[in-house]
Amino acid sequence: MPQNEITIIVATRSSYISGMSQLRTRLFNSIAAESLRNQNDKNFVWCISVATGDDETKRNVDGIDCLFFNHSNWAEMAKIVGREKIRMMRFDDDDAIRSDFVEQLRKEPFREGHWLTFPNGYRSHNGRIYKKRNLPNQFVSLDVIAKSGNHVYEINHRDLEKTEYRDRLHIVSDHPVWLWTRHAESKSSGGKVDVGSERLRNFNYSAFGIKEETIGSF
Repeated sequence: MPQNEITIIVATRSSYISGMSQLRTRLFNSIAAESLRNQNDKNFVWCISVATGDDETKRNVDGIDCLFFNHSNWAEMAKIVGREKIRMMRFDDDDAIRSDFVEQLRKEPFREGHWLTFPNGYRSHNGRIYKKRNLPNQFVSLDVIAKSGNHVYEINHRDLEKTEYRDRLHIVSDHPVWLWTRHAESKSSGGKVDVGSERLRNFNYSAFGIKEETIGSF
């Protein structure tokens, strides 16, 4: 890859290896990993921060090469990858993205310090799928120059609604391309579905690389 091309980092904070419950392990393997394996554009680096280990370690998760590193080293992650222009995407270890997510993300021009978002997606709850819209959401991406030490977790994604970020937040597409999975161990919103959310009767699970029975089991 030429040095001036954009390197996409899929950045995941996880309790993988240590402290991960049986439920979250199933979510990680059957939803998050399957979703990334299903990407049309596989030219990305999956970086997973964990609470154990002092140095970066290359591992394989169900056929996907990953880079594990200590959770305190996000600022060093872009430097470790070894490319100048980095597009760092936030990705939770229990969620999914549609097969063309990375493909669409790569088409955007590089703008250092600017954020990218797909505001529309879906939310699963008790085996059901609902439409969801959040302008800044947990699937946002940040363009950084490696030597800057900046990273996608440097602020809470909800803070992107503030006026100071308004001119640096860009919509890639309004097409729904993410699936936010709600389950018994979800940390936010108490697993509740928003009032007025539209439930989908026919959802294309295969477009996200996952199976209907998988979602129904959580």
